Amino acid sequence: MPKREEVEKLAYTLWEKDGKPQGQDQRYYYEAERRLKEQETLKRATEMAPRPAPPPPLTMDQAKKPAPASDGMGRTDASTRTRRRPGSK
Repeated sequence: MPKREEVEKLAYTLWEKDGKPQGQDQRYYYEAERRLKEQETLKRATEMAPRPAPPPPLTMDQAKKPAPASDGMGRTDASTRTRRRPGSK
């Protein structure tokens, strides 16, 4: 639940932004309260969202294998070889 001071401050800002209309204090108060509650709900949902699990640790076999050679652009040796077109020599 947002603090009363936060709601009043936002309500006043909204009221000023709309040209300070008379007789609509409750409208701005409830609008400010709604917006702040919505922000809190989104923040809580984001904090509670499940995080992806970390990758499993490497096995001894995986740790011993060298990484494939790369040309510096993420391509391994096999993908950088020249390919012949069918029917060419």
